[in-house]
Amino acid sequence: MVMTEILDCGHAPTPQGAGSGYAYFTPDFRMCYPCADEVQRAEIKTGVDRFVGYVDGDVSVGAHLVTWSGGMLGRVVGVQWGRTSRRFGGVSMVHVVAVVEGRRWHGKYAPDLGKAVRLRAYKSQ
Repeated sequence: MVMTEILDCGHAPTPQGAGSGYAYFTPDFRMCYPCADEVQRAEIKTGVDRFVGYVDGDVSVGAHLVTWSGGMLGRVVGVQWGRTSRRFGGVSMVHVVAVVEGRRWHGKYAPDLGKAVRLRAYKSQ
């Protein structure tokens, strides 16, 4: 009989690629990826004004915005290519507008440096 590890969230690790299959909520509380995705969505709903998401695929209108483990957060609704930024070593910056949990967010993203985009909530919604 094969014993399956049970995480602190009550689920088994998420079988996915080369990752560990779990995330840390606190240093001593491990949860599966779907539970970690739910925690991030709940935090966004409670009024945080900043978070980090990831563009899934090419940055374009309609692209998915996801958590680090691939859980759906929202969609990109606007993209504007910016000038090359000396601050980031001469890479192009992309201004992104997304809708997550019914709120509009904006941020900058450097496709040459990865898929992460730091988003801020619009002040007036």
